[in-house]
Amino acid sequence: MQYQVVQKLIWNCCVINVSMHTNRQNGRRFVLVKLGKYENGQFLCSIILNEYTYEYFLEEMKTKKLHTIERLAIRPNVNVYHILTWDDVDRGKCTRNNIGEVERNKNGIPVVYNQIVIFANVDGMNTGVLRVDDVLAREYIEINSPNVNNAIRFNNRANFLAKQAQKTKQCEELMDSMYDAYKIIDMIIWICPQKIE
Repeated sequence: MQYQVVQKLIWNCCVINVSMHTNRQNGRRFVLVKLGKYENGQFLCSIILNEYTYEYFLEEMKTKKLHTIERLAIRPNVNVYHILTWDDVDRGKCTRNNIGEVERNKNGIPVVYNQIVIFANVDGMNTGVLRVDDVLAREYIEINSPNVNNAIRFNNRANFLAKQAQKTKQCEELMDSMYDAYKIIDMIIWICPQKIE
């Protein structure tokens, strides 16, 4: 994505929360580090890091170590849609049911942005996932992108319900096969009774 930085401010920040999680798809553990304004702890953004960084960032949170982060106002060369993330949930902008969807207004129409604000480039942290280009690629899609129609059609709630229906079906099939096996064992016992002493 091509863009121009129209404003760059350096804000003081610190780690306001650290938690360990497990990726449901591959079983790998990761650390979720949330950054907030140094003065009042207001949430700014989050970073996903390797599980081995947990103790380090837990100590940073306890000591309220001072960092700086860039608050960037960016004007993309092409208007963009915003893809909702967990950060938007933490900001109170949406619920977890909307993660991965294109942001919409109250009438359900996708919101088009010609200027956006992001947080990137934290000092003193190895934050390869918080580079400007990475944030833009993860959270925004150009309105003329070849994938824009897929992004607009994506409905996280419908996707979640479809996955739940699939899990329920698999569970029912497993229960049916277990019941069939039980009936076979019951029939064998009936045909070949053993004397109980």
